[in-house]
Amino acid sequence: MANIPETIVLSLQTDDTRRRHIRKHFSEIGLTNFRFADAIPADSPLVASWYATGKVNIYPPCFRCGKSQCSCPNNILNPSQVANFLSFARIWAVLPKEPQRLFLICEDDVLFFPGAIDRLSDFLSGFVPTGKPLLLRLSESGLPTEQTVKSRLRSSHDKIMSNPAYIVNGAMADLLSQRFDEIDTTSDIWLHRHIASDPWVEALSLEPRLTTDLSYNAAHARFPSNIHPKGIDEADRQRQVRHIKRVDTPSQYDQLRQQWARAIT
Repeated sequence: MANIPETIVLSLQTDDTRRRHIRKHFSEIGLTNFRFADAIPADSPLVASWYATGKVNIYPPCFRCGKSQCSCPNNILNPSQVANFLSFARIWAVLPKEPQRLFLICEDDVLFFPGAIDRLSDFLSGFVPTGKPLLLRLSESGLPTEQTVKSRLRSSHDKIMSNPAYIVNGAMADLLSQRFDEIDTTSDIWLHRHIASDPWVEALSLEPRLTTDLSYNAAHARFPSNIHPKGIDEADRQRQVRHIKRVDTPSQYDQLRQQWARAIT
């Protein structure tokens, strides 16, 4: 497809179901210039080392609101969230640093709406990168899947969490690699809100949205979430019952970290 940059799809090497989805979906929409980047599993020793060396936000405080006591439904960073962040960071680190070169980064449960690739190609044909670090957000998690992109794209400065699909240039990949040295929030908040707020960064969100994901919204999900179970089927509901994503005391968090360490090692 003309004007669509090289595409990198973050995916666990063992997840054949999601990889089949990508191959089939991308073939249907004419997106052929793509490759998989192997995601880091949550039980990787690398994840354990980041906890052990103090590079991951320790509760308290809550990584979302910064308070020692809060009602945030997810106030701790679990191994899957850490693995997700490390996986994206590994992609950014190896991308060529050329400011004029663009890269489309997707997660492996992405869904492009009908018409999205054509509209994106049209937009990029007239888009001239300035050479500054560039972020183009294409996606919004949890949207209904039955949508069609018909209108010409416009841009805004809305800070949407666009991990399912976004475009960076080489200068942005370089900046992200330089800035990344700890994990004190989730990858989407860090990229699409914190780094995107830097006045040196050209961060834009494309409207209408071009993609969504297939694991965030239980009403439209086709795959279980690798971060937080949504209860899309019986097996996922059982995972949801066992899943812990918040604690109320430091001792609860310490016990949870010990469980994670045992599971990893």
